[in-house]
Amino acid sequence: MVSDFYDKVVVWIKYRGGSGSGVLISSMEKNNSYLISAWHCFGKQSNINYGEIEVFRQEENELKQIFLNFKDSVIIEQNDIVICEIDYIEDIPQYQIVCPENRDKVAFVGFPNGLSGEECMTHRYIIRGEINELPNDSIIQINSERSFETYLSDAQKNMSSYSGSGIFIESDKIPYLCGIITNLGSKEGTFSVVNGILISVIDDILYQKKNIHLPNTKWSSFEKFVTNTLKIFDEPLLNICSVQIPEIIENVTPNNILEHCGNKIVWPYSDKSVFRQEVWEEWLLYLIIRCIESHDNMKNERFYVIRNKGKNRKIKVLYATDHPTLPKFLKDYLKNAYGDISAGQVMIIKMDTPPAIKKLSSRKIDNIVSDISSAISIEKHIYIDDVESNIRQISIMDINVLVDEMSNFIEQEENEGLKGRELEKKLGERILEVLYGI
Repeated sequence: MVSDFYDKVVVWIKYRGGSGSGVLISSMEKNNSYLISAWHCFGKQSNINYGEIEVFRQEENELKQIFLNFKDSVIIEQNDIVICEIDYIEDIPQYQIVCPENRDKVAFVGFPNGLSGEECMTHRYIIRGEINELPNDSIIQINSERSFETYLSDAQKNMSSYSGSGIFIESDKIPYLCGIITNLGSKEGTFSVVNGILISVIDDILYQKKNIHLPNTKWSSFEKFVTNTLKIFDEPLLNICSVQIPEIIENVTPNNILEHCGNKIVWPYSDKSVFRQEVWEEWLLYLIIRCIESHDNMKNERFYVIRNKGKNRKIKVLYATDHPTLPKFLKDYLKNAYGDISAGQVMIIKMDTPPAIKKLSSRKIDNIVSDISSAISIEKHIYIDDVESNIRQISIMDINVLVDEMSNFIEQEENEGLKGRELEKKLGERILEVLYGI
């Protein structure tokens, strides 16, 4: 039941005479849990004394204290948010965060002061409402279905301690965390409006400061990127690509790639750009292509390497912004990220605007070296007279080269009679030839 879920993850917090609400959530790896709340519930102190924090959950309509082992905290001052890292809690249900949209129905769940009395049968309370507006990249504004005022108390008094409450979207009876309540829409609680901070903003800052992501539906599976990725294909190639999806989803997630590569899947490197939709559509397209080559590539991260006749070549997949041509990208990349290049490496690139020249073999790259050699510093242990020998084996390819090769292969007269697994096998062999031959 949804109410049982809220009993486990929604908490009441007491700290130095003040109180508020919070939510518990665990990492997907099950190695840590987190307590998220409004910073002002902790008196906006920069150094929170963990020993003075008291945390309670509702169990059978009673408040029962739970004891947490606090390890660290991240304070987001501009958004009035605190994230406390704690030891993993076994009985917290696994759930995820999600990005809300305007007009979404939500539930915000916490421990309002109006239900703090001993005579109250319940202390943890669900208020339902609708997202009225997303006024900027951080704020979520909600209209409550009911008034915060009562005959004896005003909204401010009744809703006191509700700060830090989780904002949840309930889909098919499964709650997803989409924000944290920070304050009433106005001091008086006019129109029963509350403001919160989007959980995606909290997640972004947590990643920037601790290299940690909260469980996110978007990054837990490639499923959300399938439709846009496949729309570039026609039959029979569409069918061949479609049948690879279950194998990919079972073995690889965006989170896996983020953990392995960090922000080095985009150029320029950026903690924000990694969350662009186009980045993950490129990755899914690449995985589809490698899965056609061999389903084994989806296991044990084999898609980072090309294997052929006992020789291996490393693969780097990048989404590059603000670079109109591959040579300009190469100059910029070698100048600023030379140390990230492996000998013999193949770079699979996608750009905002498809380049006119879609691939640079190692031979073509030799012709560019003289233009960039002076920009590569001796501080990076590369001497101008030795640049060519160092980068000669690098190859760069726009991912559309592989797409075009696949389409051309299908259209060849000698392949017209091929179907099903036979066609997929031959196509996989051609993909390997292109990848290894560049």
